[in-house]
Amino acid sequence: MGSREKLNWWLVAIIVVMGVEILYLVAQNHRLQAMLDDPLQFMQTLQPDQSVPAIRGQDIAGSDVSLQYGPDQPYTLLTWFSASCSACKGNFGYWNELYGKYGSERMRMIGFCGGTLEEARATAQEQAISYPVMSVTDQFLVEAYKGNLLPQTVLINPTGQVTQVWPGELTLSMLEQIDAQLAGLVSHADKGGDL
Repeated sequence: MGSREKLNWWLVAIIVVMGVEILYLVAQNHRLQAMLDDPLQFMQTLQPDQSVPAIRGQDIAGSDVSLQYGPDQPYTLLTWFSASCSACKGNFGYWNELYGKYGSERMRMIGFCGGTLEEARATAQEQAISYPVMSVTDQFLVEAYKGNLLPQTVLINPTGQVTQVWPGELTLSMLEQIDAQLAGLVSHADKGGDL
């Protein structure tokens, strides 16, 4: 084989490798475009029927907070947010309204603020959050409760299983769904059933 034939084979090999890389980049571009079009589809959140671990800690006021789960425990409405999350701002008023409407011994509500204690305190004060808030910096807790997508609203049943997750900024249909679900739970409890 002459040097010209070797050169031709090298050029063919280079063209084939470049063609494969171009196909890979096109496929990757389509995936990235799909992620931009619908980011919630690609974000990991808690899933219905998934169990979450019990936790103990302190809220931003220094009060003890215990999220224990079992048959005698209340439902938990959990909110995830951070000081730097612009999408979270639209949820605070509604979250406060839910707490005023449904917060009781049978329905506890807790906010998980991703960030430092100072950031959590400032956000709670700025947004007039009326329910307990914990500063969450423990990566185990973020992973266990899938707190990487902000904001999030999560309903957890008394035994620690996720009932429903509403990721992202709350839309009108999400708000109606949350309100109907919580109203149904309260109505069921008022009739003598377990909340």
